[in-house]
Amino acid sequence: MKKLTSEIIRLILCFTIFLSLFLPKSYCMTNSIEEAVNSLSTDLMAYLNVTEDHQVKIAFLPISMDKHNQSVLARVTFEIMRTKLSEIKGISLVDRDLSLRTMAELKIVLDKGLLKSDDVINFAKQTEIDYLITGHITDLNTIINLNLFIWKISGGSLLSIKSVQIRKSAEIISLLSSEDKIENIEPYSVKWQSKTLPYHVLALSIDDINGDGIDELILVTEDELKTLVWDGFCFVERSSVSYVDIAKVRRNQSELRIINKDQAQNNIYISIPEIETSIWRYDKDNLVRSGELPFNLIYAYGDYMIVGALKDDRNYFSGQKTYLVKTSDRTRIEKPIPKDFYSIAVADVNSDGNMEWIIVDNDNVLRIYSEDMSLIWKSPVLFGAGLIIYDLDNNGKQEIILTSAVPQGKNDSLIIFEWNGVDYVKKWESQPISGSIFAMCIGDPNLDGINELVIAVYTQEGTKIEFYTPN
Repeated sequence: MKKLTSEIIRLILCFTIFLSLFLPKSYCMTNSIEEAVNSLSTDLMAYLNVTEDHQVKIAFLPISMDKHNQSVLARVTFEIMRTKLSEIKGISLVDRDLSLRTMAELKIVLDKGLLKSDDVINFAKQTEIDYLITGHITDLNTIINLNLFIWKISGGSLLSIKSVQIRKSAEIISLLSSEDKIENIEPYSVKWQSKTLPYHVLALSIDDINGDGIDELILVTEDELKTLVWDGFCFVERSSVSYVDIAKVRRNQSELRIINKDQAQNNIYISIPEIETSIWRYDKDNLVRSGELPFNLIYAYGDYMIVGALKDDRNYFSGQKTYLVKTSDRTRIEKPIPKDFYSIAVADVNSDGNMEWIIVDNDNVLRIYSEDMSLIWKSPVLFGAGLIIYDLDNNGKQEIILTSAVPQGKNDSLIIFEWNGVDYVKKWESQPISGSIFAMCIGDPNLDGINELVIAVYTQEGTKIEFYTPN
């Protein structure tokens, strides 16, 4: 018995020593974000031996998080920490835009604040830093744990962890958004939502229009073309230019804008049906007009453009006036569609190896046609004009992403249909969205390595941008 007791004590002692090897070298309990930042800053200065005579160059990357509802808390903590580091004599802090641009170029993705060794080494080569710091926030129910990771530049290994815990005070709770709506929606959920923008977004796209390695969010309002860039937590406007004389736009064209991109030429096309399709490119930190197309561009895919015209005095397109134009040589082929339509897409949506033509017709019915315009399927319910095709959940099947058929200004919703091998079935419908969905696109504007469904929701106060992602 005595021998057994001795063995238990030995095991407990060994386990305690083992745990101590992995405990953070810095630990304290704080009551606010400011206290936490001050504590971590003091620890960093001591660890890095920062003085006025010993200068160090640091890159501080955005703080990652466990859950979507921590995004505001992570943003606030990151901003306060950046401000604090920039005020310390002896620390030279790498510019935020340079850090984000380098992350995008190297396709760096933070995994709970951790990095691959090669990512650390390559990041350091491009920014010529002495140390790289990342961070991660974890919600431990009654407290928030904040870890900072200090990375060794030469070998890309982790040097040290500095950690604080913050009591979940009223200040902290106010920065945590409710997850009830997020966790109850399956299989997709809201990943991020902007504040209300003071303009009406009619079309949007995601593209690296200026060739700097970072995808921009491109917004088309009633009369302005805007580019926004992700700063780690939200979008900031990079440029804005007027693209149309709004006085020339008729009533049936007032809310019709179509944006397409030309990957080969790094151009974007802005179409106002019956008025013009203008061509835009980035030059000297701003968008400039470089020409126009001699037709109304509706949709572009591969080496082809679908062009057409509005039905007389209507806000939908004439199926009988639809053409297919080859991008390379501008040859034009008549491609009449049996029904007039609001929106159109071309994709293989039933995995048969052939391209289908998908429209939301002028009666708000979803119709799927073969290449020879034979009707394959039509929906038993009605939809709004929103239509986009993409394999959002990466299951190998193209999803048909639609909006609900609602009166203007009422609650809208997202609806996803997918081929199940026998029929097109509704896979998911979102909770009601307050406002009207005016535009949708797919891309990775927040540079986290995941393509999101990005939508523009119009309300009486303005427009909100929302990201949806598979859970």
